[in-house]
Amino acid sequence: MIRLGVIGTGKIAGEFIAAARKSGYFEIAALYSRTAEKGNEFARKHDIACVMTDMEKMLSCDKFGCLYIAVPNSLHYAHALRALEHGKHVILEKPFCTTLDEAESLFRTAEERGCFLLEAISILPRPVFAQVREWLPLISPVRQAFFNYSQYSSRYDAYLKGEAARVFRTEFSGGALRDINIYNLHAMTALFGVPRKGVYMPRIGFNGVDCSGTALFDYEGMQAVCMGAKDCDGDEMALIEGEKGWIDVREAGHMWSGAELHLRDGRTVKTVHDAEKDRLLDECRAFGRILKEHDRERYCELKRETLMTMKTLMKVIG
Repeated sequence: MIRLGVIGTGKIAGEFIAAARKSGYFEIAALYSRTAEKGNEFARKHDIACVMTDMEKMLSCDKFGCLYIAVPNSLHYAHALRALEHGKHVILEKPFCTTLDEAESLFRTAEERGCFLLEAISILPRPVFAQVREWLPLISPVRQAFFNYSQYSSRYDAYLKGEAARVFRTEFSGGALRDINIYNLHAMTALFGVPRKGVYMPRIGFNGVDCSGTALFDYEGMQAVCMGAKDCDGDEMALIEGEKGWIDVREAGHMWSGAELHLRDGRTVKTVHDAEKDRLLDECRAFGRILKEHDRERYCELKRETLMTMKTLMKVIG
């Protein structure tokens, strides 16, 4: 079993802990929280025996060799860097970093320390995503692609009253592009690579944060659109259109639960569904295998996809 330390007490941390245990690869060894009260409450809920409030003691602890980090976006780099410098493998929540320079710095440090550094982006290990990637040559050349993930935030009502949670504050690198549209950017770059150029058209809220927005990207021979919103709901879907057919993906935002292949000549219509509704389970299994088997080849593939997404993000935020 891989002994895992956890930094963060939010909803996503709880979901990841449950999936990590369910995967059969991980044991939760310790939790860090800024306050004992919040940490103990979270630990009771998720059955974690050890709670720490001193970051240096947490990072120096020899009870675990891997850290899962789920803190506000703007703190990802600093926390991950310190963990790597202490020789810990790191699973870092999305969005990976604020800038490409930060991402490259973390990967250099991981290499120097002999550590694995993995981004917790749930869609890439999903079986439906792998199937869509295999289908692309059947419809190529691809001419246009559309990705949409719009989810009315549980914190948006408070935002409308002037109360901005961290996910709605620029100083914490919040906003729709990094928090929710990042899934679309990951999908697009994993399938098509880094675009030649991009532009982002956001709807800006009262405090300067993007509550929703559309990113348009240009590739040689095709265009792609990534739509993401925290201020409205929509149909999570992706549509990939080529000269020989098209692919329709259901729940394409953070689930990739099903897809259909349609060929122009009408000969073939294929449908795949993923019965597994725990969206983080495939991710935890993939990470567990990489860490247990020291799978450098798969690790390098995921590293490449993270860096491609960061390069793509930089094209629309400067």
